Amino acid sequence: MDPELVATLALLMATGNAFVAVNRLTVAARQAGLSLASLCELPPLQRIQCLPVGGSIAAGALARVSCADMDLARVLIERAQARGIWVVAQWSTGYPTCLTAYLAEAAPPLLFCEGAPGILAAPMAAVVGTRIPTEAGGQASAASATWMATQRIAVVSGGARGVDSVAHEQALRAGGRTIVVLPQGLLTYTPPAPISVGMAAQQALLLSAFPPNAEWATHAALMRNAIITAFARIVCVIEPHKEGGSIRTARCALGQGKPVLVAPAPNAADTFVHLLSASARPLLAADGSVDPAALLSAWARELSKKPRQAELFSR
Repeated sequence: MDPELVATLALLMATGNAFVAVNRLTVAARQAGLSLASLCELPPLQRIQCLPVGGSIAAGALARVSCADMDLARVLIERAQARGIWVVAQWSTGYPTCLTAYLAEAAPPLLFCEGAPGILAAPMAAVVGTRIPTEAGGQASAASATWMATQRIAVVSGGARGVDSVAHEQALRAGGRTIVVLPQGLLTYTPPAPISVGMAAQQALLLSAFPPNAEWATHAALMRNAIITAFARIVCVIEPHKEGGSIRTARCALGQGKPVLVAPAPNAADTFVHLLSASARPLLAADGSVDPAALLSAWARELSKKPRQAELFSR
């Protein structure tokens, strides 16, 4: 078992540590010619003495990890591997460069994956939206996912009921591929039957940036949204309201400089106008159907090489 993987997971599980802190500590350790594993195995008082650079955030992350965290990390990695879950570390070959490009220091140090590995390198577009879509919203989600499948673009979303689930399942029905980005650990999640079938057929991938035993949490959902938009070349937002995950994901995508297409929710015209004023575009044609030309135009648009927000989640 890779000692660096164990140490990184232990650091992520330590109370109070976030992605930024663990990433800064990793950089500081390497600059000092040290491994995270060797640092974490030292008694607490000796750890900081061996870390000459990195600042208070890195030092705090190192101080929080315990022997119990290290032991649990080993157990969880064994349990995950026994279920067929594999890990892609930020320092390893195969880690998606789009995550470090758009999330910078807030990029996940580890990605836990289960299913079809090839999807991680596929071109992706996101379809996200309300958990309670109207019939028109469900149709817009399905039509967007179908278009992506026919273009050989993988659909990335968050696995929530409503728009997300419609998009994942329609992508599979249309012969495409999909990636479910979770706000919890893979060992605490049971995929719905269509996703399980898709995984077996090498069409679906589950991905989590959180420890395998992590339960659903609000901060994880926020980070999950940022990961989705970092993966996606374009982001379709179906029936967003003034508050909630859909509007936050739209703003996150706009902050990353990604093209955002919006299908408005009934009685939420102000939210639609707000997003259009922030450079989002309509997803629907005049007759209310999904506009393929709008999708194609957004996909062809040159992406910003630098996110508008330098740091998204630096807690």
